[in-house]
Amino acid sequence: AIHLVGDDLPRHDEIAMARLLAAAIRHTGVDADLVLCGKQTIDNDSGELGPALAEFLELPHIGAVVRVELDEAGASLRAHRRIEGAEEVLEGALPIVLTCEKGLVEPRYPSLPNLMKAKKKPVETVSRDDLPDAATVAPRTRLVRLEPPVARPPCRVVDGEPREMARELVRLLREEARVL
Repeated sequence: AIHLVGDDLPRHDEIAMARLLAAAIRHTGVDADLVLCGKQTIDNDSGELGPALAEFLELPHIGAVVRVELDEAGASLRAHRRIEGAEEVLEGALPIVLTCEKGLVEPRYPSLPNLMKAKKKPVETVSRDDLPDAATVAPRTRLVRLEPPVARPPCRVVDGEPREMARELVRLLREEARVL
């Protein structure tokens, strides 16, 4: 495992982050057969990282995968993804980059012995300065401001008998909200 660290990581520029991750993957010296990414980020709801990573690694990409089947020889895979009203099945040769939908796999809780073994496995910590290709990675996007959405005005409750309430609601929609 590799842990990419640094205060200067391009967190708000997915293309620059994809370049940096590609440099980190090349840094390992291992040719990855399968690279898995999430379909999109939850912080800014973007989905460029996986496809851009595939481009920088010069690998094919299949997006929005909900199920994966590897062939017995381990040379290719079949990826399923949902499309409007159906399920699309794509086949691809390894190596490949997949962006995965939530729910692709059910997480398992490891047994205590396996948990203890995992703690002993090496995790290489890599900073941006350790990567030879990192000098070419300059973010082109910067976060200017982040603020919560404008608060909604408080609700109004219309009291009275149903007929009076309906009449008052129509009046409010016409005169105040101006939607009727």
